Amino acid sequence: MGPLKPIPAGSVLAYKVAPPDDPLPFLGIGAGWSPVTNSPDGVERRILGAAEVLIYSARPRDIILTLELTSPAPGRLAISVNGQEQAILELRGGQERHEVALRIASGATPVRLHASDTEIAVRALGIEE
Repeated sequence: MGPLKPIPAGSVLAYKVAPPDDPLPFLGIGAGWSPVTNSPDGVERRILGAAEVLIYSARPRDIILTLELTSPAPGRLAISVNGQEQAILELRGGQERHEVALRIASGATPVRLHASDTEIAVRALGIEE
């Protein structure tokens, strides 16, 4: 084997890997979000009334949805899965971190975040098991 040669522009380098036995769930965002904005505290998206998060999983499982939120005033954030309300977060105003236990199905599970009484910005959104 000689020295590595530069990869020509437009080429793709790919490796074959075995799929995991139990892939981890991941999320994406759907409708109802503002464009990304930069605030003094970091990057955020605002919930425009109601916003959708799609959680993809290879099998049904229990997860923890983590949210880092900021709001200018107290308010509420209702969280529903497949149209059924799972939790209502009471926001004090300012920056807050919340964790919500959810049961998700295999495939794509729609999670709806419905803001009331205040504007809510999301700084981070994640999944833990």
